Amino acid sequence: MFKKVIHIVFILMLLVGCKTKQGASGAKSQNGNGAKKDKMIKELLIKGATEKVLGNNDEALVYFQNIIELDDKVAVAHFELSEIYEKKRDAAQAVFHAKKAVDFSPENEWYLLNLAETYKKTNQLELAEENYLKLNDQFPGNSSYLFSLAEIYLYQGQLEKSLPLYNEIEVQMGISEELILHKNKIYLELNQIDNAIAEMQKLIDNNPREVRYYGIMAEIYENTGNNELALENYNKILEIEPSNGFVHLSLYEFYKYRGQKDKANEELNLAFNSPKIPVVNKVEILSEFFINSERNEDLKKQAYGLLETTIKVHPSESQGYAVYVDYLDRDGKTEDAIAMLQKAVELDPANFNLTYQFMMLLTVNEKYDMLADESLKAMELYPTQSTFYYFNGIANIQLKEYEKAIESLELGKDLTIDNPDLKGEFCQYLGDANHAIKRFKESDQSYDQALDINPNNVYVLNNYSYYLSLRKEKLTLAESMSYKANQLSPNNATYMDTHGWVLYQAGKYIDAEIWLQKALDNGGTGSGEVLEHYGDALFKLGKKEKALQYWKKAAEKSDASDLIQEKITKQDLIE
Repeated sequence: MFKKVIHIVFILMLLVGCKTKQGASGAKSQNGNGAKKDKMIKELLIKGATEKVLGNNDEALVYFQNIIELDDKVAVAHFELSEIYEKKRDAAQAVFHAKKAVDFSPENEWYLLNLAETYKKTNQLELAEENYLKLNDQFPGNSSYLFSLAEIYLYQGQLEKSLPLYNEIEVQMGISEELILHKNKIYLELNQIDNAIAEMQKLIDNNPREVRYYGIMAEIYENTGNNELALENYNKILEIEPSNGFVHLSLYEFYKYRGQKDKANEELNLAFNSPKIPVVNKVEILSEFFINSERNEDLKKQAYGLLETTIKVHPSESQGYAVYVDYLDRDGKTEDAIAMLQKAVELDPANFNLTYQFMMLLTVNEKYDMLADESLKAMELYPTQSTFYYFNGIANIQLKEYEKAIESLELGKDLTIDNPDLKGEFCQYLGDANHAIKRFKESDQSYDQALDINPNNVYVLNNYSYYLSLRKEKLTLAESMSYKANQLSPNNATYMDTHGWVLYQAGKYIDAEIWLQKALDNGGTGSGEVLEHYGDALFKLGKKEKALQYWKKAAEKSDASDLIQEKITKQDLIE
């Protein structure tokens, strides 16, 4: 840092020294006052430069402003002020001082360059152009000024004016891939195809073994309808690099858009068999096939062949397996989809989206044993992601491992901060799990928390009210909640059955019969529980023969209570 300060101060001393010889204020007085002022200016320059290098721009600004107050014509002070104001994003002051520096020292290359760049940064492109032209005239041979000037023309949409500048740069620098590709792009935008081709030919002549140049040339010919020359350049790539998979992809597109299906498919197979083409490119093509192959058996068969090739050529890349899952899941091949997605997760365990997709697939397909194991692994890998605790809780509830479920759900609930919907679901399943092991106080508290988060949670309104009815507790609250559930989700046999059973437990048998009949009318005839409840209500109303009929129907179902046979045998209500 110290050496840097000394170096900058030395340059400033040279600049101010030259100025002083001419007279800092333009006068040629060599009296004592002039010498004293020159000394003060030099001291202020040193202090200002030091502070600027140290990053203390506000302090540096004060020193340079003090110089201007002593002598407004000290160009170096204006130059330094321009740079400081540019850093402070004060565009008007940056331009003002940059212009002052040039006014007082018009031959200084750095001041002129600073002014040109300041105009460019403030989008004053015509003024920037004017100053870059001055730079090029006064200091010829510097290609960076030509580049900047060409860039200004491009900003202004004057493509034609930029081309002579790039040609001049090429004369100075020689053949440059970057420069020629840039010129090629401009010629194509101007629809000057012959010139674009000529530029690419320069690169090919300069390096005839570089296959990328032939690829660009082929695309130009293809886009302009010259198919024969396009093929000639694609084939040239294969001569140089017979195993180049990308050219087969290009040829696939070439033949596909010209309706040559067999040739297109041949090239596509060659491309997919190339390990040099990244799996991501193949997945992109397979994603296109996914949409088009849903109702086209030929395309579907071809897609499955490409999928097999992808995982064979890239056995350690998870993306190939992941896209395969989409096809298998779509086509109802559930077991294969699960196995394929499991492989993808094993290959890329840190991929959150893959792991989440795996949990969802297992949940939807009710693979609870596997879900319990895999979600536990995910919890260990992502200990702060509440989602996987949620999956583990659901799995263990289904497996009747309620203690494990409660542990996971409590941990997941505590981890859930900014997602009230998810927190509500943790609470509702905690309610279910605690009820299952007769922790009724904890169950009720969890349901209450869930309803605090979402008072319209139909699942909780139904379950909470039903479990209260089974315990014959808070029946007024249970009736209110079950009624609300039916208002929110009408014509639902389960919710109608719950409300009917709450009314039954409250001794409102006539209303209970009405609601339980509604449940049967809306699909409840397939449920042994609903049929049995209806029979119980009928029995309470003295309709014993009809009650017996419904108990017998309930006994034919798998979900009637353990008391159903005793009810039928004794033809009496057993509670």
